Amino acid sequence: MNELEKLATGKVKLDVSFEEFNMVSHVSYNGTTPDFSMTRPTGEELLSELGAQSRLSGFLIHKYAQKIQAEEKDGLCHVWFYFEH
Repeated sequence: MNELEKLATGKVKLDVSFEEFNMVSHVSYNGTTPDFSMTRPTGEELLSELGAQSRLSGFLIHKYAQKIQAEEKDGLCHVWFYFEH
């Protein structure tokens, strides 16, 4: 089992709300919260460290979303992505 297979179990729910200049995406699922890293892993880390690919994904998401909020309670994760356009 790789690291991404452990992120969510069961169904993933996505709710999106859109206003004139803002979009909010709310994702909820059973599992663990991803690592939304503010720094890009190095090439060496990507080749050798478990979890580096997930950190790269989180880093890339930070490049597009203006804000990310995540919480985990009793195995249920909620992640909100805020986008301005």
